[in-house]
Amino acid sequence: MKRAAVLVLLALTVLGVALLSFPQTRAVTATITLTIPAALELQLSSMRSDLYLASGTSPQTAISLRVGTNDWPLDLRLSLLPSSLESPLAFEFHLCVEGEVRPSLSWTRIPVMLLSPPVLLPSPGWTSYTLSVRATAQDDTAPGIYVQILRMILRSTSGLVEIRDISVPVTVLPSVPGNTSPAGGQGGIGALEPVDFEADILEECEQVLIITWEGVTVVNSDCLPCEATDSE
Repeated sequence: MKRAAVLVLLALTVLGVALLSFPQTRAVTATITLTIPAALELQLSSMRSDLYLASGTSPQTAISLRVGTNDWPLDLRLSLLPSSLESPLAFEFHLCVEGEVRPSLSWTRIPVMLLSPPVLLPSPGWTSYTLSVRATAQDDTAPGIYVQILRMILRSTSGLVEIRDISVPVTVLPSVPGNTSPAGGQGGIGALEPVDFEADILEECEQVLIITWEGVTVVNSDCLPCEATDSE
């Protein structure tokens, strides 16, 4: 028993000396990696924007949008979705940071079923923009309402995509005679060329239509034979 007690005491002594030989403090270094996923969000002030125009005019409308992202730069492209009827209207756009003053604005054509050239949005975080869109109608465009769908496509560096469709109903107003100034608002009514009424006034106001196999002829009543005049 005494020998066992001595062995146990000897073992405890060796263990204590070994523990004392280790340093009192030890530095520990750890690396922590945090991954923030890429995010992209698009907010629009409205999903519809109306335009009113007369043939030959180019009214425009402004659409406010906010873009939030941590994955920049972004690029914006626009396209027109095809309608059931061939549209006689042409659309253009330009984009700028809200409140930014640009003396010269370059308009970019919006193609149908194709993507416009990209517009870079380099600002990180939340940024407000103003998207201006204008429409032009051909001179012989018939009055009526032409509904066009404008598609916006935002794409980030990592490939995030946001798509929004904006309805743009365009009301083509009928032309009015006279030298009428354009009405207030976005489009107004376009003025026609002034008419020289003095050159068109006939000496005799009363006229008669003569319908024959050869066609229709308009003559003054004084030029008719007596028999034709008496028959009226």
